[in-house]
Amino acid sequence: SSKIEAKRNGAKSSSSLDVAAIIKLLLRTALHAAVIQSVVMAIDYVHYGKIVSPTLNIFIYNTKGQGDELYGIEPLSYYIKNIFLNLNFVSVLGIVALPVVGVKALVQNRQANDSTFSAKMLLLLPMYIWLAIVAPRPHKEERFLFP
Repeated sequence: SSKIEAKRNGAKSSSSLDVAAIIKLLLRTALHAAVIQSVVMAIDYVHYGKIVSPTLNIFIYNTKGQGDELYGIEPLSYYIKNIFLNLNFVSVLGIVALPVVGVKALVQNRQANDSTFSAKMLLLLPMYIWLAIVAPRPHKEERFLFP
């Protein structure tokens, strides 16, 4: 096939180019996030007189585990119902997406280093990480359930 011939001729395969493109995109995104965060922190410093990071504050609030009772605590079923009301079937698809991708990769005997599998994992993992952080919290504000 053309991939085999390209490898013989010393050209990079499309999967290594895909991984390189993903890494380049992630680095560029991190750079943009750092620039935006720096500007926000500079503006906050001017107004508050101290260094403040809203992003870090939200992360700490959602992982620290104190103060939930101040704003009300609802049972888990309340949040599940709201997610289904707001996202309908998309919420179900999002939750089952990672296991489906994993099973599909196993059935097709794909390697874990396959670029399409890696790209799908990179797209899905943030949702699962965020749910792992937010789900154990007794108080969940709906606006934070949609990262």
